[in-house]
Amino acid sequence: LREAGILRVMEGAHLYFQMDEPLVIVSGGTNERAGVLTPESEPLYDALVDIGVPTSRIILESTSGNTYEQALNLKKVLDVQGSEDFIMVTSPTHMRRAMNTFEAQELQPIPAISAQHTSDFTDNDIPFLPNVDALHASSMAMREILATLYYALAGRF
Repeated sequence: LREAGILRVMEGAHLYFQMDEPLVIVSGGTNERAGVLTPESEPLYDALVDIGVPTSRIILESTSGNTYEQALNLKKVLDVQGSEDFIMVTSPTHMRRAMNTFEAQELQPIPAISAQHTSDFTDNDIPFLPNVDALHASSMAMREILATLYYALAGRF
């Protein structure tokens, strides 16, 4: 798992233990273009189990390749479960596009933002120079802006 995935797992587990043993749906498939050949949901699942979430309370959705497909697939999962209410955990930069995409599929997630970075993110030996973490954060923000524009133009929300 990358840092963002770990932070989402931590927030999801925190919410799980605060609530009355809700179902946890872990979503994410492969992305060959990004070099992700194992479904993203599998290491997320493993991490939740390691933290103490029972396997009987976790549902895997491992076929979606992007946020739009996650919304489509999650709608089916919720229909099977007979539930409409769910909390969506994702990063702050991704939440707006995710909410818009899920709402376009007539889903009403309750947003729960995970931490964007660990607490040592701003540590830098030379404070006036950019660090690799900040460059990565800028890259992710730009990716999200472009993805949001694409989703809007493609009619995904």
